[in-house]
Amino acid sequence: MNYIKNHRLLVSESRLSEETVGSIVAEHFQLPYYLNCEFFFRGCNDTYRLEADGRFYALRVYRYNWRSLEEIQSELSLLNHLSQTSDLVAQPIRPKNGTSIITLDAPEGRRFAVLFEWVSGYQPDYFNCEQAGVFGANMARLHQSLDKLSVLENRSDHGLDRLLHHPMEKLLSQESISVEDRKTLNLVALHLTQTLSENSLTSLSWGLCHGDAHAGNATICKDRLRFFDFDFCGPGRRLYDLATYCWAGMLRQPEDCRQAFLNGYLTHANHSEKFIELLKEFVMLRQLWFLGYEIDRQHIVGQGYLSRVFFSNHIGFLKHLMETTLSFEK
Repeated sequence: MNYIKNHRLLVSESRLSEETVGSIVAEHFQLPYYLNCEFFFRGCNDTYRLEADGRFYALRVYRYNWRSLEEIQSELSLLNHLSQTSDLVAQPIRPKNGTSIITLDAPEGRRFAVLFEWVSGYQPDYFNCEQAGVFGANMARLHQSLDKLSVLENRSDHGLDRLLHHPMEKLLSQESISVEDRKTLNLVALHLTQTLSENSLTSLSWGLCHGDAHAGNATICKDRLRFFDFDFCGPGRRLYDLATYCWAGMLRQPEDCRQAFLNGYLTHANHSEKFIELLKEFVMLRQLWFLGYEIDRQHIVGQGYLSRVFFSNHIGFLKHLMETTLSFEK
């Protein structure tokens, strides 16, 4: 076997070992009777589950160059305020001495890490109308709690540049997208540009949003729903949070369950049906944002992931939305 020597191998994406990162975190936060650490989930960031003194904790290790220190501090500030005024969120853990944010010297560079309380329970079911209604009602409560906070600094807003213009530019630059799918994208862009006029958007409430409010970022335990993963929190039109939930369940959630979610939100938020007139368009914005996000991750998932079939399926979903009516029925 030939070994290549005298070459510096660079790392673009690492996964830190459970043993190492668990010990570092347990020492920093002075966790009593630390037992173990297990790698739990890889999504946008890496999540580990730690156990100490009969309690579980969630450790989020941010991807290299994903968030600045200031952005993370802003997220934690929001969560600390929310945890003081509501019971809706997973609370960050504060060490007795030192900062809540750890800097880890990973092979690719500095990666930040934050420890949260572990939120036990089960993921809300898109097929359960009662749970869908609970999700909607608690999303309204979350928005009301967010209204009590001051402006959040160092967080990007969920405006049309982020949700429409930038993703569309990225999509149209992809060589693997077919001519037919490009035509669909142009029709989508035209529809959204005409429908989401400045006048039509002025009636929509603007405020701090979760930014990724689907059922995978919440748990229910003893009839209590709590949200976590505010990595995408920031200012935006509140309808975007509703659209994110509907987008995630779009191809599987029964219509009566979606209606239960919308009714739960509108009832507790004291909004009329007019609030969700543009729901379909915001679901389309969420789908465009998702495609732009996946393009940005191609150095992680690999160029082969962004195939012609991938784009055809997801642009086909946009075409389906163009032909769909999303209305609210009392």
